[in-house]
Amino acid sequence: MDQTLASLQSAAPDGRSQRADAVGPQAYLVVSAVFHYLGPSLAVLLVARAYVTDQLAMARLPRARYATTVALLPALAIIIGVVILAQIPTAVQTTGGRRWST
Repeated sequence: MDQTLASLQSAAPDGRSQRADAVGPQAYLVVSAVFHYLGPSLAVLLVARAYVTDQLAMARLPRARYATTVALLPALAIIIGVVILAQIPTAVQTTGGRRWST
């Protein structure tokens, strides 16, 4: 048991983790295949969910309320970026300019 934990924590001479060797190649291939096929499907489903939600809101809300809600989305994105991601936009970015910092 201790050797298994030690092999999981050690690194190969070229810097790679030996975790795949300790788990076994079959398990690594299964996990790799699941993520390979599930990743793009998940990305498409997330975009489709946002699109369907937007269409349902457009159908159910009055035009003025929907327009106000959509207009507030960039402000909400800035607030989330500042609070959660700690990304402070410049004055040009806040006003809608097209200069991005590198």
